[in-house]
Amino acid sequence: MPLFAYKASTRDGQIVEGVVEADNEKVAVDKLKDSGVIPLRITKPKPSREIKIFRSSPKRALLTFTTELSVMLKAGLPLDKSLNILSEISENKMMRKVIKDILKDIRGGSSLSGAMSKHKDVFPRLYVNMVKAGETGGVLENILERLSEFLETSSELKEHVYSSMIYPIILFITGSASIVILLTYVLPKFSVIFEDLGEALPTPT
Repeated sequence: MPLFAYKASTRDGQIVEGVVEADNEKVAVDKLKDSGVIPLRITKPKPSREIKIFRSSPKRALLTFTTELSVMLKAGLPLDKSLNILSEISENKMMRKVIKDILKDIRGGSSLSGAMSKHKDVFPRLYVNMVKAGETGGVLENILERLSEFLETSSELKEHVYSSMIYPIILFITGSASIVILLTYVLPKFSVIFEDLGEALPTPT
């Protein structure tokens, strides 16, 4: 049975880390919830040779932030406490600073969407507008969950496209290098050999 590393929050906002044994990620999440903590991050077991693209990119950081904020709000944690926790556990330095700025604005009376709108390089306009709609309709945690799903799908698609491009690029580079070597080193040697034999190099070459 695989082990899942996790990062979770207690009801009073304390961060706990550890590992849990479970058949899959869903079972791991259920076990953590049954133990009385709020699972924030579950690390899936992956083959060691697998390369995770975009892991530390700003878009990956936004996905992680959105997912974890949604989980905490659904668990009943207040928005300010949730943001405070995220500002401490985020692995992206830039995102930590952004979250702290948002938390400061919210404590100063701003809405979440209003605070996010000040960071256009992190939160796209569509994202901010959806958060605003969630605040207005009282369904912020549900909107964040939908945004998380959208960002995850978008990220997986980009990773798939990127991975699909790698093999053709490698073939192109390898083929080009082979042609250069052939023209630069191999053909001149054949030319010398044919000259020594008093023969002309065949036309096809």
